[in-house]
Amino acid sequence: LIELREKPSVIKLIDAVDKYIDEKRGVFSPSTVAGYVKVKKRFPKLMKMRVCDITESVAQSAVNEATKHYSPRL
Repeated sequence: LIELREKPSVIKLIDAVDKYIDEKRGVFSPSTVAGYVKVKKRFPKLMKMRVCDITESVAQSAVNEATKHYSPRL
């Protein structure tokens, strides 16, 4: 798992995702990194949330909202 210096209760998803991408950049292919960046752009509201506040229903609502604006294949 990723170690972040902040308390888990204050870490925003965008920060966790950015740190994960940075730590794995040398391992991931460029297309995998591009895919993660694309996901970040498709879920802006979710990215602004604290990780501890994201429940299964919050994540599902974000996916449902995204399907209204993007093709079914993410």
